[in-house]
Amino acid sequence: MIKKVNIILTLIIVFVTLIGCEGKLDNQQKSIYDDNSKIVTSSDSFNETDAKKSNSNGKIEENFGDFYGIRTLANITSSGDDGYVIINYSSNIINGKFKLVLVTPDNNVKEIQDTKSDKGEKIELKKGTTKIRIVGKDAKGEYRFKITEYSKVTILTQ
Repeated sequence: MIKKVNIILTLIIVFVTLIGCEGKLDNQQKSIYDDNSKIVTSSDSFNETDAKKSNSNGKIEENFGDFYGIRTLANITSSGDDGYVIINYSSNIINGKFKLVLVTPDNNVKEIQDTKSDKGEKIELKKGTTKIRIVGKDAKGEYRFKITEYSKVTILTQ
């Protein structure tokens, strides 16, 4: 009987410990927003709560309670210097900081602004792989993102 109680207590302690560790922010997730060197080199590392995401016909929509860190939405590979994409992007951020960025093949970071029309923003691409990433710091809100047109590129969404 005592062994059963000890086993149950041990399992409860292990379970509570694991649940307590889940979802904790690490220093990288907290510090990445303002550091382009981390935006360029970091693998996806993010923490979000209350996320509701849809990806339909290439249009990504997401609402979230909190978002910290960095996540890649798409990798776009251009075989030459004459590829392009047209991006429609909008966001409504209630709290914190949030941005959509391009990481170019030569490791430059370009922030994409909300597009004000259905025409979107045309982005010329260099040869190589460009990443489209979201970056947040204590962000709460929603965004919508879609590549509406492209030429001479291959797109892999995440």
